[in-house]
Amino acid sequence: MAPTIPASTGSTRARLWIKFAEEKSIAFMSFYLAQGEEHEKGTKEAKQVLKVLEEQAVGKRKYFAEDEIDLVDLVVGWMARLFGSIEKAVGAKVKNASDFPQLLAWIQNIRENPAIKASLQNHDELLAHHKQKRQMIIASKTA
Repeated sequence: MAPTIPASTGSTRARLWIKFAEEKSIAFMSFYLAQGEEHEKGTKEAKQVLKVLEEQAVGKRKYFAEDEIDLVDLVVGWMARLFGSIEKAVGAKVKNASDFPQLLAWIQNIRENPAIKASLQNHDELLAHHKQKRQMIIASKTA
């Protein structure tokens, strides 16, 4: 499941993590937009992806590339912006502090970065949007 990433080259490492994040995004979509067994499968897969990011990508670094935000942070940074409201819209939690302390620290670091913080959307508006979108997609699947 996890990519094999050489520790030496930053750009190679970044490209591999971006590819990993893109390939694994379907798990988060299943968590968000599915019900029943498909939702359970998506939840399990999303937790596995978060575990890989926790253990191999972020580790104890402030950002993916140590002390400065890089492209990987921006690609995976949607979690910092959106995932809390998605969890609330679904009514289920994937990222618990006890399971993913480094990942949650990374999310906090992203949110506190001045450039990112200035562009964060209102949480209540995001939550309303995610609830409405989820209901609409689930309704279209059952119609």
